Amino acid sequence: MKTLLLVLWLAFLGVGCKVYKPIEKAGYVTDQNLSHFENIQRQLMQLETGQKLQVFLKNEKQVVVTFQKTDPKTLFANYNLPKNHMPVEIPIQEIESVKVSKFSLPLTGALVAVGGIVAVLIWDNSSSNWFEGFTIPLP
Repeated sequence: MKTLLLVLWLAFLGVGCKVYKPIEKAGYVTDQNLSHFENIQRQLMQLETGQKLQVFLKNEKQVVVTFQKTDPKTLFANYNLPKNHMPVEIPIQEIESVKVSKFSLPLTGALVAVGGIVAVLIWDNSSSNWFEGFTIPLP
């Protein structure tokens, strides 16, 4: 039991948590002198292949894709489907905003801390009779 808890806690520590941040808050430059379209173009040019994106379109639709490349008028990406990565082309003129998946140190730290506390509590109580009588009903 103790070994399993340690392995799970280390797995949480290694994986980390990612959140979607607006592209301008994720470190991609915005120039106030440029139009919305030009800023989106510049920001997309700075992305690396394989980054996960949430793209919000002007028609109020939202798509989650993996970035492949961009040209001055089109974002080329793949839908994030489990077994196949269907290519998609999104005209930059149709993009309202973009969010980029980024590592979140505060969220990861909080999850690791909570996981560590729970593991310590279970670890300390595993030798006592604390779990006696506790059962999980199965359907």
